[in-house]
Amino acid sequence: MSESSGAHGSSEIEALVRGALGGQRAAQRVLIEDVLAPVIQARVARVLVRRSSSKGDLRTEMMDLCQQVFVHVFSGNLLARWDPEAGPLGAFVGAIAENHVRSILRSRVRSPFTEIATEQEALELALPRGGPCHETTIVSREALRRLEAELDDEEREGFFAFFVDERSIEEMCVVTGKSREAVYKQRQRLRERVRRILDEDEAARARTREEGL
Repeated sequence: MSESSGAHGSSEIEALVRGALGGQRAAQRVLIEDVLAPVIQARVARVLVRRSSSKGDLRTEMMDLCQQVFVHVFSGNLLARWDPEAGPLGAFVGAIAENHVRSILRSRVRSPFTEIATEQEALELALPRGGPCHETTIVSREALRRLEAELDDEEREGFFAFFVDERSIEEMCVVTGKSREAVYKQRQRLRERVRRILDEDEAARARTREEGL
């Protein structure tokens, strides 16, 4: 099963989606079992394999997460957002699946902004500032704590999507249903906020050094 059409043609998939959205049980079953399940399972497995923190029975965890993705897709009526002209259904649902699973996995920790393995990388992706060093890592931790306090839930997800998971603007358009311009502006606002916080931290450290002289 590829993410394009698999055993079903594009027109057949469009008909299945219309039927599923209209509440047709038969269309929903075929859509889930033949079209969506292979794509979602592959995308969820990809995320789990890439995350070294995943523990326990990988297959059991994958199936549990797949069920949560299906609930997210259908309870949120996300299929109604799919535009066949913008790309195949598999790519559309696959992007949603990866984004939702990453969100679930991040919610399992106390705070995503305290993950030592990603915090330095996140800031360097947001604002490249040369080679990492011990002092920079300390500053990054403090900056991320400040970001945690300032950002709302949607902005936090955007921060991790853009600067940790390295999602493209096109992928975020698919996931959020927003226009390219809106997603681009969101990324720029987050980048500017990171820059402001880092500049303020740098100024505070400079004052501390001057006072210590």
